[in-house]
This record gives sequence, C-alpha cells and structure tokens, in this order.
Amino acid sequence: ATLQRMCERFKSLLEPATSSCDLGGVVPSPEGKRSMMRLAQRMVSNFCLSVGTSNNNRSTVVSGMDEFGIRVTSYKSQHEP
Repeated sequence: ATLQRMCERFKSLLEPATSSCDLGGVVPSPEGKRSMMRLAQRMVSNFCLSVGTSNNNRSTVVSGMDEFGIRVTSYKSQHEP
C-alpha cells in the first residue's frame, strides 16, 4: 500500500497541469504540485517522527498507560516553524 501511494504521488507530479486528473485549477502549475507534495511529505515525516519517537527530551508523557493500554505523549517540533 505504501509503495502504491508513493507511485501515485510521483505519477501526479509527472502529469501535465492540463491532464484529466487535474482538480479544476486547485493546483494548476507543476511548481504548485511540487510545493504541495513537499508540504505533504514534511507533514507525513513529522507525524511519523512524533508517533515513532522514543522517550527523549523532545517528548513529554502527559498520561501513563491506562487500563486499555493507551498512552498520551505531547511532542513539540524543534525544527519546523
């Protein structure tokens, strides 16, 4: 599934702005598409980093494990505005 999403993402970057998959001018230019893809990649990377982070100085445990095995952790990004 991950490989399929990556292929779809690269395919959308290679399609011309006038293709049938265009969303009616939402992101009309190739530069706009690339910018949106970079933003999406940063968002996914930051999400994966925050979910997969170990107990280090960047995360603070707000609540420990409850009876359902749920743990809440607060994370503050140090490298993004």
